[in-house]
Amino acid sequence: REQTAGYGRRGAAWESGLGDVAATFLFEPGASAERAAQLSFVAALAVADTITAFAPAADVRLKWPNDVLAEGGKIAGILLELIDGAAGASPLVALGIGVNVVLRPADVQYPTARLLDLVANAPGALETVDRLDLEFDKRRRRWAKEGFAEVRRDFLARADRLGEMIRVRLPNEFLEGVFKDLDPSGALVLDCGGEERRISAGVILRKQSPC
Repeated sequence: REQTAGYGRRGAAWESGLGDVAATFLFEPGASAERAAQLSFVAALAVADTITAFAPAADVRLKWPNDVLAEGGKIAGILLELIDGAAGASPLVALGIGVNVVLRPADVQYPTARLLDLVANAPGALETVDRLDLEFDKRRRRWAKEGFAEVRRDFLARADRLGEMIRVRLPNEFLEGVFKDLDPSGALVLDCGGEERRISAGVILRKQSPC
């Protein structure tokens, strides 16, 4: 019901207030570490499915690689970590998901959203988690059986700024170009002046300049 020491990618602070969702799903991935990374896309779709179930009229988009937007504001974040199991045990996936239900962070550099603004009778945190658990289980079962192709297709159908000029921050540089596609591994395909770059990890910035 409340989280006091949350964090996101690269240790960035993540605040969750009373009434918001702060949940970690802990399970064996049943796949290699490389393939298990695809579960962040599976989870993003499950979060989008959950929000749409409660607020069917909302414009829900997915910001590569693992943010969920509603009406242009960030409503959820996802962090996937691989954890070594005990001696002789299989590694585990810790899938952390935070969803703004009743609060909107005010001290951040990007627009935010909350379920309370999208639907008259917003669900409680536990009701939201129950629905999220259901949607994630359905998505994960299909991914395990069918592979990444369907996940990639559904993610692209909701992808924020697909076909637009974007600017991506990498560990040691910035890249600018048109968000063209996701490759079969989930890497972002950026078209910059006719040269394609594939980006497996980065942050899409809100402001961009011509390529």
